[in-house]
Order: sequence, then C-alpha cells, then structure tokens
Amino acid sequence: MTIATILGNKGHEVVSVRPDAAVGEVVKMLAARRIGAVPVVEGATVVGILSERDLVYGLAADGAALLERKVAEVMTAPPIT
Repeated sequence: MTIATILGNKGHEVVSVRPDAAVGEVVKMLAARRIGAVPVVEGATVVGILSERDLVYGLAADGAALLERKVAEVMTAPPIT
C-alpha cells in the first residue's frame, strides 16, 4: 500500500466542533473517526483546536471530570494559522 492510496482513502471531510460542546462527546467522536485533533469553530471562525495533547493535560489535572467540561475550557487558543 502506498501513501497515495492511504491518503486517497481517508476522505476530504473536515470535521469541526463548537466551543460549547462537551469534551466527553468530542472524545467519542475523535475515537470513532480515528483522528487526533479537531478545529473548534464558532460561526465561520476557527477559534481554537482541541488535540489529544489538550486532553492528556486535562485528564492529568481534572481526571474524569474533564469529560463534563466544555471544549472552550480545554482547547488551545488562539489557533496558529
């Protein structure tokens, strides 16, 4: 299998979440889609990114309570574009 084949099969859909989404729901979505980060969008503006690293830091600080928090409280912002 070539890299071109892998990239061709992955699709082109860009998934995003809202800042008020629950972290627990976003974690489920990341796992289901097998992705490690997602842009956080408010209206038409990217306001941050939620990555696996953000989740690890949040789990270390808050434990399972992290899953009840909002994405805006955990994401990296502002995004570097």
